[in-house]
Amino acid sequence: MPIVTLLVLGGSLTTGLIIGLLAALKLAMAQQPERLPCSVATLLNILNSAFFALMLIAALVVDYFGTQLSLISGSILLSASLTGLILVPLSLRSLPLLLGAGLGTSIFYLSLIQLTPVGLLGTSAIAASLLFGTVLMGMGALLAYPLLDLLSTALGYRLSLSLLACFVLLWGVLAFFTPTELLLFQTGFDPIRVITSGKLWLAALVFAFYAPLEAFVSVWVTTYLTKRDAATSDNPSVDPSGATGDPRDQAAGWVAWFWLALLGSRVLLGSFLHLSTLQDAWQPFFLIIPALMTAVVFGNLSGSSTTRQALYGVILLGFFLGPVLPTLLAIVARLAIGSALAVALLHIGGAVGGVILSPLVNSGVKERSAASALWIPLFLSLALTATAMFFTLSG
Repeated sequence: MPIVTLLVLGGSLTTGLIIGLLAALKLAMAQQPERLPCSVATLLNILNSAFFALMLIAALVVDYFGTQLSLISGSILLSASLTGLILVPLSLRSLPLLLGAGLGTSIFYLSLIQLTPVGLLGTSAIAASLLFGTVLMGMGALLAYPLLDLLSTALGYRLSLSLLACFVLLWGVLAFFTPTELLLFQTGFDPIRVITSGKLWLAALVFAFYAPLEAFVSVWVTTYLTKRDAATSDNPSVDPSGATGDPRDQAAGWVAWFWLALLGSRVLLGSFLHLSTLQDAWQPFFLIIPALMTAVVFGNLSGSSTTRQALYGVILLGFFLGPVLPTLLAIVARLAIGSALAVALLHIGGAVGGVILSPLVNSGVKERSAASALWIPLFLSLALTATAMFFTLSG
């Protein structure tokens, strides 16, 4: 196996693992703010606000210094930050370490997005490579919490985090020994040209509508199952997903099916694109059609009368939402603006969309019935379809 391929495979899984751990930590802090010391709640707010700056700094590092130096520096920074978190309790004193971990993860992620086509299927198959690469990251994110829980039980928290820090550093060492000609170094990088690209901001608008839809599923599933068990005489121990017990446990099973369907659709589409002779001009259809089908599923979910139908709808949502992000990344990468900064601005657009639109979606879930609340994401998915079409047709 070529060393650059091993670097992409292992680095992608590790990046997903770290992203999953950081997301789980932030979610745990956000779900129980009343139990947090004031300093930790402040820490969470600072970390949320710092996302934009961290992504921009990471993008400039990758674009100016190339993927090899970025992978090495990102792994060292991330490994050092994780090691520091072993010694410093979660408080405002740990803010520099958490920011270091966030910056290291961002550098690592953007470097791997740039390197994935080179390490997997080649630069002539960018879309298929990114589909497979994001599957690896998604697998890492799904495994993050159960793996850390298992290791913490067997080895203890500090030793587990130490092993993770060493594992992260391994990919920096591998990048150091990777022949330079196999890695990317972009010359003549012009950030002004990237920032002023109207096409890029249209792509960011597409992602701004996509991000809250993906986040919506877990919120809606929990609300739906809770209201179902409160309003019906169904036995809550019986669930079509195979989960048993309280609605929160069943919701975890449903969300797992959603993510499996999402990753599965990326594998299927990646395989299809790799084996077929479709030209790049057809790629936008794999952005528009899934967005439109997502709206159809939301419409059907609002009228679903059984729990099994609702579960099938959640699985279909994962299946149709899966190709959107990798396809969007591939289209942006093929433009002249393709750079780490372009990818960072794309994700910042998604974060802004999440900040603005997610509260609207979440409040709708809480204030209305679980079925009627689906009209809000339905209109968001139609907006996603319209912006995807405009982005595609804008030339």
